[in-house]
Amino acid sequence: MKAIEISLFDAAEYLDSEQAIAEYLSAVKEENDPVLLRGALANIAKARSMAKDVNVRPMNKSVSDQ
Repeated sequence: MKAIEISLFDAAEYLDSEQAIAEYLSAVKEENDPVLLRGALANIAKARSMAKDVNVRPMNKSVSDQ
């Protein structure tokens, strides 16, 4: 029998717009679970950090190198 490979799910990878974040947060708030809300806020912070990292140009490259 072949082994099944499972990758970890990271919600932050799917929170790629403010609309997606708003919908995610709205769905989490409906659950009325403070632990779930804390995790969702961490996912949102990670998603925003990931988006910020994508938009940052490496310091050692000049504009002409792009």
